[in-house]
Amino acid sequence: MMSGSFPFKILFWVLCILQCMPNITFGCVPEERIALMHTQSSLMKSNSEVPSSWGQSDDCCSWESVTCNDDSTRVSGLHLFGIHEGGPWNLNLEIFSPFHELLLLDLSWNMLSGLQNIDALRGLTKLRNLDLSGNIYEDDDIMGSLGKFTSLEVINLAMNNMSGTLKNTAFGNLKNLRELHLRQIS
Repeated sequence: MMSGSFPFKILFWVLCILQCMPNITFGCVPEERIALMHTQSSLMKSNSEVPSSWGQSDDCCSWESVTCNDDSTRVSGLHLFGIHEGGPWNLNLEIFSPFHELLLLDLSWNMLSGLQNIDALRGLTKLRNLDLSGNIYEDDDIMGSLGKFTSLEVINLAMNNMSGTLKNTAFGNLKNLRELHLRQIS
């Protein structure tokens, strides 16, 4: 005959086990949630429209424009296209450095005129897709800068008013590059 306290003993042990596992999170990783809040603050300072769902729950994986890995609840995609409607602005890319599992960063159609500290993205060793299309970034050597990101498979620089010649040296490290979009419609 089982005593009535048996289910409580199981519950007690389950709670003890869960308490001993401090790295388990439900939703998203705390440091990435904090980084998203810093990103929100930085974007708001530039008069950008950050999705209203940001900060509404502890689960940043449920926030609009944020994609997370299914198995690790780490941020794997930031879809920040068209959030800035004001005039040209510069973006300090250091705000994205905490997202170590980031595969996709979409900053298209934001009136970006400059990318401050592009080397800050070098720590994003899993970044596969970078979309900077539809901005007004006119740096002729952007490929030289992006050439340092060996994990990139897709780079979209279309509609950026770029001109000039691409240097072959820019492509030396881009061994995984499958797509490069440079289309310009005038």
